[in-house]
Amino acid sequence: METGAVAPAAAPVEPPPAPGGDEGGDTRRLEAPPDWDKVRVTHLLPSDHQIHEFMRRLRIGRDNGDLCVPGDPFLSSKHAEVRREQGQFVLYDLGSRNGTYVQIRDPIELQAGDELMMGRQILRFQQADESAEAVGGGTAMGATRPLGAPQQFGPRLVRVIEGGKVGETFLLGQGRSLIGRDEGDICLADDPLLSGIHASVTFEQATSGHYAHVVRDENSRNGVFIKIRDGWPLKKGDKFTVGRQVFRFDAEGGE
Repeated sequence: METGAVAPAAAPVEPPPAPGGDEGGDTRRLEAPPDWDKVRVTHLLPSDHQIHEFMRRLRIGRDNGDLCVPGDPFLSSKHAEVRREQGQFVLYDLGSRNGTYVQIRDPIELQAGDELMMGRQILRFQQADESAEAVGGGTAMGATRPLGAPQQFGPRLVRVIEGGKVGETFLLGQGRSLIGRDEGDICLADDPLLSGIHASVTFEQATSGHYAHVVRDENSRNGVFIKIRDGWPLKKGDKFTVGRQVFRFDAEGGE
């Protein structure tokens, strides 16, 4: 992809029926037909590169699925599933409590409510028209609001902390905002898994012609992951996380 080009989010795929859990970029064409008998996911972390081959479906969960990880309390009973559909494999979240994240390879246009995982951080993108009450903890209708600092509006990233609560708010400018451990506009020095400069969010013209905030991985060591909303078509080598587990998808002969 040329420098500065922005890949639109992957087109939604019809979700599977009856998901049953607990309460991005263009899809590239296959350069050669994959060997469906050798489709697999490799359990990278914290497992020791265990390989799980499958043909049509692989369901991952804490205690219900084809691949169960009972020791991970952040996994839902039925958490995520990779399914073969119309000549490709698609990753779904099955209504899990903590979501399923895919590592981005190309710049991704952000939508309101998108959540990014980098290092140990979860950062949620909020648009300018979303009030602080919508982000967390507003006042009831008619109640007197306490006097305090003016509300911060405008496009921003909010830090999601334990229990889904919201921590710091980082306003995004009209240019480029760098995120990192010890450099940039948003510094999170308490996270050793972040690179010095880890990611960037830039307000720019997308390929669709309109202006949007776009996230890029700035050659970080541990990558930038985005929480999937709909079915996400997988490419060879894609990494995804469920709970504390990290997997890589592979298909022999596929790209």
